Amino acid sequence: MRMLYVVESTPTIDARTGDGSSLIPYHVALAMPAHVSLEIVSFAGSNAVDETLRARADRVHELPQRGLRDAQMLSLVARESVGAARRMTANARRVVRELSRTADATLVHGPHLLSLLDAVVGPCAYQSVDPWSFRLEMEAVAASGPRALYRRSLARARLARERDLPRHIALATVGRADAERWRAELDRDVEAVPNGVSGGPGPGQRRVGRPERPTLSFTGSLDYAPNIESATRLVREIAPVVWAEEPSARILIAGRNPVDEVLALASDRVEVLANVPSMSEVYAASDIAVFADVSGLGIRNSVSEALAAGTPVVATPIAAREQPKHELLTVVPEAEPIGRRTIDLLRAVRAVPWSQQRVGASAPMRSWEDAAGEYLALLGTASR
Repeated sequence: MRMLYVVESTPTIDARTGDGSSLIPYHVALAMPAHVSLEIVSFAGSNAVDETLRARADRVHELPQRGLRDAQMLSLVARESVGAARRMTANARRVVRELSRTADATLVHGPHLLSLLDAVVGPCAYQSVDPWSFRLEMEAVAASGPRALYRRSLARARLARERDLPRHIALATVGRADAERWRAELDRDVEAVPNGVSGGPGPGQRRVGRPERPTLSFTGSLDYAPNIESATRLVREIAPVVWAEEPSARILIAGRNPVDEVLALASDRVEVLANVPSMSEVYAASDIAVFADVSGLGIRNSVSEALAAGTPVVATPIAAREQPKHELLTVVPEAEPIGRRTIDLLRAVRAVPWSQQRVGASAPMRSWEDAAGEYLALLGTASR
């Protein structure tokens, strides 16, 4: 099978330069079975194509993006995201049209590539990660005044464009709840293809070492509004409850591109780690990971990653959305004080001798091979 994979960011798992739009296609590309001949089209940016990806793909095309200032002007006229305006060039449309014509099927990944779909020739599946109309609506709720009104108008315009997508294009998103809602909004089939999880100890294994001081952590992209809100809640609401009984406890907040609001959370007991090379080091330095989300879309990858690393997790129902049951996952209902449950779990974890702490899952963690297989099935649906 000859597959064309069109992605909005150069695939990478670099914790400093990557994001969801680069991490997912990297893992999916490498997890594709050997019988799939893979050609990748991406848009050049700060990411670099590593040798592992080059060895897997027959060819990787890195297309230039439109200049930022021109894209900002175009986005206002076209009522489109700046990210989409940077990628929607005549050259990109030409390349995608020519390459898709010779492919058996084309998988397009990323919300900023919706306007490129009509350039695809032949069977096509579109994975939007989170439906962008939902993302804009969420941002409107978090905003106020003219900004909220503008976001709502953009959300309506985007939803109208999503409804106009040709019926032969197979649609997918990451979260099942998002897929069900999108299915209802568009009145058409939408599939959920959750992400896989990489690495981590196997059942019965344990993490190596224990933090010297009681340590809580939070991980995620630190320029994303729901994550900013969650990190702030950890420091302002949960940490004081913990410090009242464990004064030596420290907080680690780690992720990409921390905004000023997150950097301002740093203190003698709170460390903000920007663009760390490996999140596994953060999990290894933590007793528990805390995710006090009050909003968000899709599936919380950081929760899956922390569990895969063998780190106990305390999470709100929103943060734990669509997570399978796991013996290391504690979901705190909204009616219960999450700070109290956090200190109780922290004490319980540190009370058990480290040599006796075993990591096991109630069910096997989902792999990227699972996800890749479902994307192939989606392309099969598009072909039919």
